Amino acid sequence: MFSRKLSLSLAAAAASILAASAAQASFTATITSSGGGGSLMLTGSSAAPALPGTLQIGPITETVNSFSISNFTATSNSPSSTNEAVEVGSSIHITNTTSSAETLSINLLDDGFTAPTGSNLQVTAHGTITWTQTDTQNSKDVVTAESVVQGNAVPGTQTSNTLNSGTSLLDLSTYLPTASADLGALGSPYSLGSNLTVQLNGNDAVNVVWYSSVAAVPEPTALTLLGMGGLGALLLVGRRRKA
Repeated sequence: MFSRKLSLSLAAAAASILAASAAQASFTATITSSGGGGSLMLTGSSAAPALPGTLQIGPITETVNSFSISNFTATSNSPSSTNEAVEVGSSIHITNTTSSAETLSINLLDDGFTAPTGSNLQVTAHGTITWTQTDTQNSKDVVTAESVVQGNAVPGTQTSNTLNSGTSLLDLSTYLPTASADLGALGSPYSLGSNLTVQLNGNDAVNVVWYSSVAAVPEPTALTLLGMGGLGALLLVGRRRKA
């Protein structure tokens, strides 16, 4: 009887420890400007309008040194589904309110992802941008994003787009090319993040949506079987046409 009570007590203690560990998972955004003045730290919550099973930051409007930021919204599907872990910075309007070139950095990080895990994983960074001011300066406007796993930027995931100087482009919609890299083994929980860097000339502005995701890569055997299935279907169609 005593041993059973002890077992129940230990189980309850273990459950409380696990619950405390789970509660420590967080989704944060850190925003800094090259103009100095410190960083802005934002923390996500599961409150509406975030979808069930997600964390959300914003939407908010803030001024960070020389930058005006409006409609800042970021979401994370932590602890994530079994198919894909996704982190998104969505429809953020960024304006450099000064007359000189400045750089803004936005770093997203969620340390509570539980899936997918394993060794056959791939991390991907991509996004879309819309330039909303004519670039008339003598230097470039540049938007760069990259994925971060376990606190480290992943080589091969950096994706960038540049609005070259001397052009006259207004409301130009374009993209951040997809960049992917294979990952080593990931256990649960793990952290997924992204780094966004926006370099803007004076009074220039841009809208940005960017993504970081982790998904399982199909096994080569599965791809082979899929290809064989497609080939079989084509042969069957060909025979029916001949008949």
